[in-house]
Amino acid sequence: RVRSREAFRRCPRLVLLARSLRGSRRGRWRRVLPGAAPHSRTAGVNLGPLITQKQQQSVVELLTKAKSEGATVLTGGEVSANGKGYFISPSVVGNLTQASSLARNEIFGPVLPLFSFDSFDDAIAKANDTEYGLAAYVFTNNIRTAMLASEQLHFGMVGINEWTPHGTELPFGGWNYSGQGHESGSEGLYEYMEKKLVSIGGIL
Repeated sequence: RVRSREAFRRCPRLVLLARSLRGSRRGRWRRVLPGAAPHSRTAGVNLGPLITQKQQQSVVELLTKAKSEGATVLTGGEVSANGKGYFISPSVVGNLTQASSLARNEIFGPVLPLFSFDSFDDAIAKANDTEYGLAAYVFTNNIRTAMLASEQLHFGMVGINEWTPHGTELPFGGWNYSGQGHESGSEGLYEYMEKKLVSIGGIL
């Protein structure tokens, strides 16, 4: 069963899989995602529509461009005509490179681009090869790997074995082109405060 957040209009922008696991995990995505076929009134379906027709078309155009660049849509990507709303069936895309359109753009739609890595350093380099940096997620059973990754990833938030690194009392913000400053937490108050330097010389 698949449970999506906001019809995938959020991170992750791409998914990095260890090359040794790529075949088995890719097959699992292909089996699971068709069960989340979009329809606003179908019982048990957790995937809603995109917010506008313009956003729906943007996702379709990215998928079309990715295919022209040599990528393979393994499942999904069809525009649904059932019911009201701007639906796209969730898709998994493989055979991608770091230069592909799906790697260089934010998608904000139900698209799961799959990339492979051969080592820890390779994974970090590929994850950081982006202009964006809101959130990253690391799934591992090795706490040392988790901590090293959290230190080296150039993102404002890092989730370890979970998808929601957020709390009202914690700072929310990204790096690079994903924002400046923070919301929430004590850091979120700084935007409403002024700083003052008072320098005192000798007092007789």
